[in-house]
Amino acid sequence: HWFSNTGDPFLHALRFADEVLFMEDRGLFPEPAVVEGRVRYTGPVLRKLKCDPGDRQSIRKDLGFDDDEKVLLMLPGTPSEAQAPTCELVLGAFDLVAHQRKRLFWIAGKDKSTVSQSVGLRDDVVVVDVDWELERLMVACDAAVTKGTYNISRELLAFGVPAITLS
Repeated sequence: HWFSNTGDPFLHALRFADEVLFMEDRGLFPEPAVVEGRVRYTGPVLRKLKCDPGDRQSIRKDLGFDDDEKVLLMLPGTPSEAQAPTCELVLGAFDLVAHQRKRLFWIAGKDKSTVSQSVGLRDDVVVVDVDWELERLMVACDAAVTKGTYNISRELLAFGVPAITLS
């Protein structure tokens, strides 16, 4: 769903491909000369999702989110907190949300200890390493922040969830 820089050996490996499937629409990214004429654009690809926006109220109830509570979901990406710190930025932005009842649900992955340390004893922030029912959290949240993962961004869009992508 993107082409890397012209000096990247992975891009040059594509010169041996008979055809390159590109999971986006034509024209969003420049087509490098090394693959010119051999790219088939499939458009965005989205896996089959197990729930949909119509499930929002029942999922929120199942997860223990109140009707009047604003829920922000923070999703990890490839760069670690050591490489691309986000704790101060995300917690600061969350503190600016002018809503009496709010909760930040942070899927921290490998950075759980770092994020937990930054969060401290706050009761309005929940930090977990992984959640295997991520779709349910996406449907239940009011907005999301992600570290720029393409597939997660596409899924949030499919669920109609406003998202901020940090890249």
